[in-house]
Amino acid sequence: MTFDAQLFGVWSPDKKQAPFVCIEPWYGRCDKKSFTGTLEEREYGNSLCPGEVFEKQFSVRIH
Repeated sequence: MTFDAQLFGVWSPDKKQAPFVCIEPWYGRCDKKSFTGTLEEREYGNSLCPGEVFEKQFSVRIH
């Protein structure tokens, strides 16, 4: 798997005995439970100026 995200999640549905695992790049995430700062102080946030576009891609190669 190739991507340029700073974070990624590995998960499967809880208590479902799912036959798969998801691996997904995250380009942001929710706040920590203890976070009390402002929007500008959030970790892993992204911002765009008017008219800009946020576009990313990733690839998965299965052997």
